[in-house]
Amino acid sequence: MRDKDAEMITELSAVIEEDQGGYFAASAPTLRGCHTQAAPLDVPMKRVKKSD
Repeated sequence: MRDKDAEMITELSAVIEEDQGGYFAASAPTLRGCHTQAAPLDVPMKRVKKSD
């Protein structure tokens, strides 16, 4: 039985690209449908981390 408070750790690769307007688009190729974008770089990075 797994402890409900135990944290599961998953490693994945993310692709992050900056467009000409200063927005960052991030995706995790191994997670189907995981795409996000935002102006400050930390926002899409946090969103991708939450999606695993």
